[in-house]
Parts: sequence; C-alpha cells; structure tokens
Amino acid sequence: GDSTEAYRGHFDSHYFTIVLPVKVAKNQNTEVGELIAFPKARSEPHSELINIAQKIYWKRYASADGFKKLMRHRTHIEEHFQSYSPLIFLGRTTFHGNNFVSSDAGERLSFLCHFNDISGKNGIGAIVRKLRRR
Repeated sequence: GDSTEAYRGHFDSHYFTIVLPVKVAKNQNTEVGELIAFPKARSEPHSELINIAQKIYWKRYASADGFKKLMRHRTHIEEHFQSYSPLIFLGRTTFHGNNFVSSDAGERLSFLCHFNDISGKNGIGAIVRKLRRR
C-alpha cells in the first residue's frame, strides 16, 4: 500500500529476476500493484557507461504517465499473480515496475530474487546497493 513504490520503473542490475507472489490482493476491480513489464525494452548493455546512460534515459518513464505512454507504444505484460505462479524475466533488458495498490485492494506481498549481477562489485548496481546500505 506504499504509494511511493508505484511506478518506480527501472532495469535491474541482475541478469535474472524472479518474482514469487506471497500474498495477492483480493479485489481485482482496482489497482492491485500488478507488475507491468516491457520485455526487450533495451538490448543488453555492452559497457557499464552505456548501462548507466540508458538507466538515466529510461527514468523519464518512471511515473504513472510514463508507464501509460510506454503501454500505448510498446509491447508489455501486466501480471496480477492470481495463480500464485512465479515469474522469471531478464531484469537487465526488461523495464518494469508496479502499479499503485489502492486501499480497497487488500494487501500484496512478493518475494524478489535477483541472480547474477554481471557488472560486479564496481558496477552501478553495486554502488547503489552500497548507498542504500544493503
């Protein structure tokens, strides 16, 4: 229900991202925090400088309006996780984020697994995690 988590679109630093739904919102007639993803939004970056530049460029879409604009012009998926099936995707090339969770939707909880940060300990992902003290 934290509205600050909605539409925080990004590319992961990790090659694979797995979303494991733990608790799915009951009311499907409203915003339920569904995952919105744009597969193949970019190609695999071949250098850390390109990776950083592209992440900065794509941040202009990290809002409700930005997602709506992308959804009109790009192939995307919306996953509500009603079947509780996990989802795996290529985090470095898939621009993704979650919709808002409205107050009447109930609670939603997911467990995220990230695998293989190919940029290593000196990449932008590692630097951001250090800044967040993770």
